[in-house]
Amino acid sequence: MEMPPKVAIILLNWNEYQDTIECAISLKEMEYANYEILIVDNGSTNDSVTILQEKFPEITLIKSKENLGFCEGNNVGIRHALKNNSDYLFVLNNDTVVDRHVLEYLVKFAESNSYMCIYAPKIYFYDRPTVINSCGTTLNWLKLRPYIGECGKEDNGEFTEIVEKDIFPGAALFMKKDVIEKIGMFESGFFLIHEDTDLCLRSKNAGCKNLLVPQAVVYHKTQMSIGKHPFLTNYYSTRNFLYIARKHANLFNQFLVHLGTCVFGVKHVVKYVYGNSEEKKIARGFFEGIRDFYLGKMGKYNQI
Repeated sequence: MEMPPKVAIILLNWNEYQDTIECAISLKEMEYANYEILIVDNGSTNDSVTILQEKFPEITLIKSKENLGFCEGNNVGIRHALKNNSDYLFVLNNDTVVDRHVLEYLVKFAESNSYMCIYAPKIYFYDRPTVINSCGTTLNWLKLRPYIGECGKEDNGEFTEIVEKDIFPGAALFMKKDVIEKIGMFESGFFLIHEDTDLCLRSKNAGCKNLLVPQAVVYHKTQMSIGKHPFLTNYYSTRNFLYIARKHANLFNQFLVHLGTCVFGVKHVVKYVYGNSEEKKIARGFFEGIRDFYLGKMGKYNQI
């Protein structure tokens, strides 16, 4: 019996080893014969490395001395996978668990499709496993973020079509190595947030397609570590969206982004003057994100 294509599954861990363990266990239960799990530890400051090595001695664990961010952390895993002749790459958040047939469906469709594509599974909420977390979406340039799309909708069986979308979340992206060789890896300057948007838009610009494969299913916890840091969340969201706009938006959409920035600017001034300490942090993140974008400061946030 011929061996199916080799898939490298890249998990990025930063301190959250409990999530990584649950994700890896779900991966090991998959109905697929040829895959490798790569855990990239992104400079964890706890015992993640020791615990994961003891729990999964058979899994390749790559250690980074520092936190490289989502982009470069995943790029470390992608480079390793390409060197080891993987046919496909599956970039997967460590706070997910997968349906046991996820790779079967993704590989089957990708092998039967002649287009170069980025594929995404249908993502449900981990704690609400019939509610859609993501089926892909597009950008709301005026509001400086993606449209909510199907997020939050109960799945009553209507999301079954393989459809093309503009962007998918980086929580679960599946692609043939040829796509990465054509469009490149994640752009490290983002550090984190909107790097998935950039990759998907680069894919479209290069003539590839971004396709939802809804038979493939992933469950996402969605409580990102960054969510505990409102300043950094708004900083990276704002700075990186402006970078996305400069790189990918047409003139009309750039106008919408500038208009949206002004509207949000007024709201954040009010928050900063009258808000509580949390709202002040969010407002400061917004304004520092704008400042650093225009100063050309990308990469990891460095406080002056």
